[in-house]
Amino acid sequence: MDRRLVNRRSVAEVFITDFHPVSDVEWIVGAQLPLGHAYYSDHVAMPMRYDPLLILECCRQAGTYGGYAQFGIPLGTVNMVSSLVLSIDPAKLHARTDRPGHLVIHVLATDIVQVGARTRSAKPRMTLYLDGKRLGNAAIPVNLASPEQFSALRSRMRQGPPAFTHDMEEPSEPVVDPLHVGRRRELNVLIAGARRTADGESATLRLSPLNTSILDHDHDHIPAMALADSAVQLATWGTGIQRHAISSLEAKFTRFTEVDSPAHLDGGLIAEKQYRVIFEQNDVCTGSIDLAFR
Repeated sequence: MDRRLVNRRSVAEVFITDFHPVSDVEWIVGAQLPLGHAYYSDHVAMPMRYDPLLILECCRQAGTYGGYAQFGIPLGTVNMVSSLVLSIDPAKLHARTDRPGHLVIHVLATDIVQVGARTRSAKPRMTLYLDGKRLGNAAIPVNLASPEQFSALRSRMRQGPPAFTHDMEEPSEPVVDPLHVGRRRELNVLIAGARRTADGESATLRLSPLNTSILDHDHDHIPAMALADSAVQLATWGTGIQRHAISSLEAKFTRFTEVDSPAHLDGGLIAEKQYRVIFEQNDVCTGSIDLAFR
């Protein structure tokens, strides 16, 4: 599959393998789940499990590819994600060690907004099947902008040109021990300075420019997938519940999280096996993520 149509630079980060249109607003995507990956396979779960965030990344790629293929969106279009929803049965994430997993994603695009011949926004709703068994559902609404529109928006929001991830500096706080967030490699740890608070846990977002799985190309903001994983890691650090127990993830983003200013996470249990993370930057909330565990 054309890596450009999933907004990826490296073919190693493209997981979808097949695309079949069903109607103008409906398509089916096949994806292969790798047994070994520098980021998504870096965890402590035994026996082998697939990372829920790998499933979410495949959904992102399925929606992005369909936008290009189904709606004729021009190459280079920026997909602005305002929310993420994933609901799965974590018991079905067991991986066989003799072959990669096969994920099938049925996508139905709803709430499509078009201005003239150009699609401006859509809400792809997805039904997921892993190795022939129903896994769950996902939805990733997007607003679409040309590179020129996006650049003008970002400059207007910041009152000047944006910073980029290749110049990003890591926080001064100590990086959390990888094993305490269910990782083995320090490069894949996305929080630093984790500490207990009166209401739960708090940490600073940490993202290394060397992490080419999350930062496959240069960004002028923190990607939604990085924010999602940082929330999972804070929940694991705070509760000890591993990522493979996640049954749902619901994220809402109200602002871009900038790369040139510290971003902070505040998390805590809001119910039994339900954890909420709120992101703040310069004393302004940029979004929140709710996690549920089995």
